[in-house]
Amino acid sequence: MERLRFDHLGVEALALGTGPTTLLLHGFPDLPTSWLPVAERLARNGGRCVLPYMPGYPPSSPEGPLDVDIVADRIASLAAELAPRVHLVGHDWGSVVAQGAVLRHPERFERLALLSVPHVLTFLRNTLRSPRQLARSRYMAFFQLPWLPERRVRDAAAIEAIYRRWSPGSPPRAHIRDVADAIARGEGAPLGYYRANLRPGPALLRSLRRARRTPIAAPTLYLHGAEDGCIAPGIARGQRRHFAGPFRCDVLPAAGHFLQLDAPRAVADALARWLLSPAQTPPKRPPHDRER
Repeated sequence: MERLRFDHLGVEALALGTGPTTLLLHGFPDLPTSWLPVAERLARNGGRCVLPYMPGYPPSSPEGPLDVDIVADRIASLAAELAPRVHLVGHDWGSVVAQGAVLRHPERFERLALLSVPHVLTFLRNTLRSPRQLARSRYMAFFQLPWLPERRVRDAAAIEAIYRRWSPGSPPRAHIRDVADAIARGEGAPLGYYRANLRPGPALLRSLRRARRTPIAAPTLYLHGAEDGCIAPGIARGQRRHFAGPFRCDVLPAAGHFLQLDAPRAVADALARWLLSPAQTPPKRPPHDRER
């Protein structure tokens, strides 16, 4: 496994394999190492996987701002360093950033896969209609508070509690410690994603206007865990309208929010079929598509 540094972007990354390049973006509270069980399988299938530490997570720069447009531009610049066009995969906040990147820089991305967080407009619309999901998402309001959330999320026990609440599997203890350590070294910088992108203001309005105006053209696979304790699978219902290209949605049984850890083989198989077999163009509405 290689370690890559892009000092001008303030980004470090892990890389393995050879072949068509796939960028895999992690979310919160997480690190790129959660992708390794999936990336190793993709590499054996003939792909090159690049796993960046997202901005805000040391050893990448913890400096902001972390609004989606700025982070998406950094990811698009990273993609340009790697290949003329790459595949893009995003989980959690990585999904939100991936959506922004393909809308702002469609020429740099071949195919797209989103995990656990659906199209941003679908997420907002369905969450506002669901009292149960609003209750699940109340932690986002807590993260708007000063200093207290920073103290909470740098504690390994608190990070482990999040993983256990959001996913049925037992996360590796070493991974939990590494996540808590990275957040502590970044002085809670990952909370900047919630503060920069969920508070009413120009950044949020700009992103939402773009999402409403422009459907995503890249062929897109969407994966969601059936046991997701953070975002219920039903919150993804109806997102097909926001994708202009081929689109497929699969719900993975016995997987939670961190489905790349809960079901790495199923995730890797789905990504390999979608990303590494481009000659097999899927229908726009496959029979098993969960969207209605």
